[in-house]
Amino acid sequence: MRKLLVLGVLLASTLGFVGSAQAFDTSTGNQTSLSSDKTTNGSYYAAGNTVDINGTVKGDVFCAGQNVTINGPVEGDVICAAQNITINGAVSGNVRLAAQTVNLNGSIGRNASVLSQMLVTSKDSAITGELMAQSATITLNGTVGGETYGNAQQLTVNGSIGGKVRFAAETVAINSAAKLNDGLEYTSSQKADIKAGAVIAGDTKQTIPKAPENKPQGTQTAFLAGFLFSVLSAFVLGALLLWFAPRFVAGASATASRPGFTLLLGFAALVLTPIAAVMVMFTIIGIPAGVLGLVAWGVALYLSRIIAALAFGTVLYRMLNKGKRAFRPYFAGALGILVAYLIFAIPFIGGFAAFLAVLYGLGVIVQALRDHIDHEDVSSHAQVTAK
Repeated sequence: MRKLLVLGVLLASTLGFVGSAQAFDTSTGNQTSLSSDKTTNGSYYAAGNTVDINGTVKGDVFCAGQNVTINGPVEGDVICAAQNITINGAVSGNVRLAAQTVNLNGSIGRNASVLSQMLVTSKDSAITGELMAQSATITLNGTVGGETYGNAQQLTVNGSIGGKVRFAAETVAINSAAKLNDGLEYTSSQKADIKAGAVIAGDTKQTIPKAPENKPQGTQTAFLAGFLFSVLSAFVLGALLLWFAPRFVAGASATASRPGFTLLLGFAALVLTPIAAVMVMFTIIGIPAGVLGLVAWGVALYLSRIIAALAFGTVLYRMLNKGKRAFRPYFAGALGILVAYLIFAIPFIGGFAAFLAVLYGLGVIVQALRDHIDHEDVSSHAQVTAK
């Protein structure tokens, strides 16, 4: 039964991986690169602390790491999560990025979606379609062919925008070199700073945000109670994981040395598991196995942030303790959960941190399952050899 399930998941995963080309390449390591003289005839998967893609990718790019730079042409989409992402090359498809800092210097053939703390497009950059950005600071120096919309604390436009600009931002600056071809709509308590020489073809409309209502004491108490309940639930589940699966939690901390690879595995699990489960429903195994897969995926999603918080607590405890005292796993776990959940509650940064925690936790689960299957295979082989 297990082999059939694994076969079904692998089949669905393979179909999910394969794009227009019937092949894909994977590259992992501390420093991962695709040299400029190389061409990948299919999708390219890369993970590492440093990821440099200088060659040609005739498919999609899926990447995760600390610093990601794409210089070569990509004929498909780019989906990436990292601390810093820089795209200098030409991307024919869509771009979907989650990072602390995003720099777009090349061309994008379709749409761009960015979740970041800071987004900067250079003067020579060009986005053919729409740009959706959720960032603290956004500076647009290049060209966007379609609509540009989202949320920011500070929005600055120096380039040309073909569609309407629609943003909710604390401050909006339209500098003299800017050209907005379909008007400006913004939600802000401050009037936009529109410099002389800026061209806005269309209406400029400001919406004053409603003053925050004084929430009743009961509402504030309910919010605090909900937060405390989520933290206490994480404490309990974290303690159970430490009690019943200490080696698993230790393995989660060990993967901190390869965060890029772990994030990439987590991203694959996040996207491909529900696809695989649905496709398994149409196989011999049937609906029960598919439903079981979706339930397992949901449980893994819920536990992923707790697993990441436990790993974070181990790293944080060792940094603060510096070997002065014996390691205390329960204290380290509680510390990691408390700090992590406080970070998750911070606007902008919290959402991005929670997303990375989910990817990291899922990646840890995938690696643990892989190691368990490998261990079973080795044990079975040893038993057969002994006989």
